[in-house]
Amino acid sequence: MNLSVLPASYVFSGVHPSSGAETQGKPVAFGQSDPLERADVAAAEDGCTPLSTYPASCRQIDRRKALPARWRQHVGGTVSLVRGSLSQFNGIKFVEVTHESIDGGVGAGTRQQPHGRSIRNRNWLLAHRLCQSARTWSRRVPRRFSRGIRCWFLGTDRAAHPMKRLWVQILPALLLAGCAHYPVNAPLTHAAPESGYRFANLSHTNNSDSLFVVLAFSGGGTRAAALSYGVLEELAQTQIVWEGKCGRLLDEVDLISSVSAGSFTAAYYGLYGDRIFSDFESAFLKRNIQGRLLAPYFSPVNWFRLASPKFSRIDMAAEYYDRHLFGGHTFGDLRVQGRRPFLMINATDMSLGARFEFTQDQFDLLCSDLARFPLGRAVAASSAFPILLSPVTLRNYAGSCDSPEPGWIQSVLADRSASTRRRNQALEARAYLDSTNRPYIHLLDGGLADNLGLRGPLEAIVAHDDAWRARQWFQMDQMRKVVLIVVNASVAPDYGAGRREKSPSLREVAQAAGRVPISRYSFETVELFKESLEKWQREINERRQTLRSAPAVPGSNASKSPPDDLQFYPIEVDFNALPDEAERTFFESVPTSFHLPPATVDRLRAVAARMLRQSENYRKFLGDLNGPATR
Repeated sequence: MNLSVLPASYVFSGVHPSSGAETQGKPVAFGQSDPLERADVAAAEDGCTPLSTYPASCRQIDRRKALPARWRQHVGGTVSLVRGSLSQFNGIKFVEVTHESIDGGVGAGTRQQPHGRSIRNRNWLLAHRLCQSARTWSRRVPRRFSRGIRCWFLGTDRAAHPMKRLWVQILPALLLAGCAHYPVNAPLTHAAPESGYRFANLSHTNNSDSLFVVLAFSGGGTRAAALSYGVLEELAQTQIVWEGKCGRLLDEVDLISSVSAGSFTAAYYGLYGDRIFSDFESAFLKRNIQGRLLAPYFSPVNWFRLASPKFSRIDMAAEYYDRHLFGGHTFGDLRVQGRRPFLMINATDMSLGARFEFTQDQFDLLCSDLARFPLGRAVAASSAFPILLSPVTLRNYAGSCDSPEPGWIQSVLADRSASTRRRNQALEARAYLDSTNRPYIHLLDGGLADNLGLRGPLEAIVAHDDAWRARQWFQMDQMRKVVLIVVNASVAPDYGAGRREKSPSLREVAQAAGRVPISRYSFETVELFKESLEKWQREINERRQTLRSAPAVPGSNASKSPPDDLQFYPIEVDFNALPDEAERTFFESVPTSFHLPPATVDRLRAVAARMLRQSENYRKFLGDLNGPATR
């Protein structure tokens, strides 16, 4: 039946909820202010059954949480009914009664207003009733939010007072949220080339200098992260014998260069080590990261934060990564650990279109301290895909510290015979030194500049005068074998548009505009790196042969002869290596999202390990070691 709002309600009769006994047709009373005492007074006056005689479980009926949401009227302990069709609740039948005063009892003759003062104006009375009903939203928080706003400004109900007190607490927080600001990278007061997160500052106690292993993790959503994780699992299970010592091949990894989603796997392993094999699946690979990133958008506080021009979507994503994946750790924590592998997380400078790496060498150009920069924020920059996520912003403090211009920049720009590629790299690096024209650096997904993570190691070689000088950065004079494993989760070409005469849709054109340049650039990067490796290997071996053939000089400091010839082993983990066309088609069609079914993640891990084991160069490398590789 339909009931209007009952300010003081004797509202139910019928069967006792606990004992099942009849109430003898007498309605049980509700109190408006004192749940038991006033109800018993009213019951005595009307000859009703006192509510206090019922068990505690039945008495709870006068509290808000005991009634369905659509029957709750006030924020406090008052219980009354709102319009709606009512039937039974816990076996209690609701009946309509006359509006009588609780204070005056039967025959009082006057009805008290449920609010603190009488409402005479008809419009205000209508507004008050709207405020009292507040049934527009079904869930508790939106309903209280809507009702609180109306009751705050109308001020017609005592029940709105708790909401007023709540708003007094929330409103300053919302105002402060509107002034939200992204975390600012810290300035560097004094440049010290011997400190900071640099490759030369990491220990290699359990890592031999003669065997140098580099991993490059590509972008491509969770499927790229799972593929990289599968390679780490295989390396951890591969036992090798090198220089008379038995150990895991994973322990010989010296450098991991990553972009986009591959940076999640790289940073997690670089920070936690073998812990990655116990919780990375549950923390990232098999978790709906897309849903987690969207959840904060439903919080009203974040609406105000996003209204700030200095806080954006990428900052909320970075907060999630920092809190749930990397535990608030910074690059300074990696430096304190002091162990390899060295992480080279890559993003893309939106203005230059150039690769930007999170190393202290790069941050020296900005006069900024990488040690205090969060790992989660670096990974967010590396995976900030355009449009879906906004860029990560850095402040440029160049000129505020005593960091000089790197010598290689001056050398390259002064050398007229330097290649165009090297001069372009020098000009890009010098652009960061101009903080007047570039006070801010905006970083996007690293896959835009290099979707394989290969450019970092490549430019570390090319940026020097020749490969022999690069030995001081990589300790090349001690290396005998260099292994490069490229994990490529690239997307296969889409031939769908080529099968029909109809012009491609706008969506297909947009997807091709992002996919085709990255795919072609990735192919050229692989080919360029292979050519550079061959040239590098030839130059180093020629130099070593010259040193070995030269007569020993008495009194010289050379206590050791140059090592044997250097050998390179480029290894690609790529879906193109799969012989089964159906299997290859399946993996190439896996979406590059941050949410995949667990079964698909497991298949990606397994196929990564299998492709690595079946690689010809990988088998050759294991065969060239001092002992057979075992599983």
